Parts: sequence; structure tokens; C-alpha cells
Amino acid sequence: MGTTLELRRGAIGGMGGQRSVNKRAPRRFMCKGLACSEGRIADLSMGGAMLLRRRPWALGDERDVTLESDRNAPLTFRCRCVWTKREGPWSYSIGITFEGLSGRNQLDLARIMEQHVKAVPERRAA
Repeated sequence: MGTTLELRRGAIGGMGGQRSVNKRAPRRFMCKGLACSEGRIADLSMGGAMLLRRRPWALGDERDVTLESDRNAPLTFRCRCVWTKREGPWSYSIGITFEGLSGRNQLDLARIMEQHVKAVPERRAA
């Protein structure tokens, strides 16, 4: 039985006349059996990924990232760094967003996610 993935847009809400945008609206998934050209994938969504690697990217850096699997042909996406965090002396987590995904890219990414992911529990507000 395949996993059903949610493809959602960022939610916009208001509070006190202000509008906020949830930039991380797509649900995140942990990956197994999926290799990445730029590091280890900690989680993956239809909007981007969190990578673990030894060296950081600079904010705004754009690179081609290739996802490889034993079940599919390698897929390359243009990605941009949206955040970086030092986790240890030789360890960084990098938040990337997929840039300009075509309809075909979205279908390919959804197929990979159905085959290689496990849902990450959503955090509840306190």
C-alpha cells in the first residue's frame, strides 16, 4: 500500500492585523535508502529538504542537488540554501528549498517520496 502525500501551500493567517506566512507548510518526511550528492538527507518535503553535511552552505547559495535511489533514475533539482545551523565541530544542518520545480519534477519527487519516506511526527504548539 503506497503512502499518500499531502501537497499543501503555505498557510496565511492573521493575528492583530498582521499576516504571517508558514514557509514550511509541506509535511516533512524522513528518508531511507535515498542518497544525495550534497550530504545526508535528514528530512524531505515537496518544498525542500534538510541536509546534514560537514561544511555549511552560505545563505542564498544555489546548487544542483541529485537524489539517487536503487529504484529510480537519479533526479537533479536546482536548490537554494534558506538556513544553516552548526550542529557540532564538523557537522552542519542545511535547509534547502527546491527552485522552479516543473510539473514533471513534482511527480518524480512525489514518486521518490512514496518509495523512500516515513512521516515525521508534527510538532504541537504548547
